[in-house]
Amino acid sequence: MTFLIGVLLGILLLALVLLLRYYKIDVRWYEWLLAGAGFLLFIFGWQNFVATRAEHWNPGTPATFFLAFGLPGILILLVAAFLPGWRHYRERIKG
Repeated sequence: MTFLIGVLLGILLLALVLLLRYYKIDVRWYEWLLAGAGFLLFIFGWQNFVATRAEHWNPGTPATFFLAFGLPGILILLVAAFLPGWRHYRERIKG
């Protein structure tokens, strides 16, 4: 199962890179780094959320884990996606 998830993520990443190249959107190295960190933080939060629900912890604990790790991961991913989009929009308006 882990292998299939890895293959699916690889295909999605390849599709993302091809779309970025097709639309000529420049993505800087730190935006890739931000996206990777946000993705890892989100996956860590999701894994904690699922594990605490499976182990029948107190009802508020899974939400706490997701809010502490998953939500910041989502916010970092949004910032990483916003920066190249904003730069591309600005360049398109200028010229």
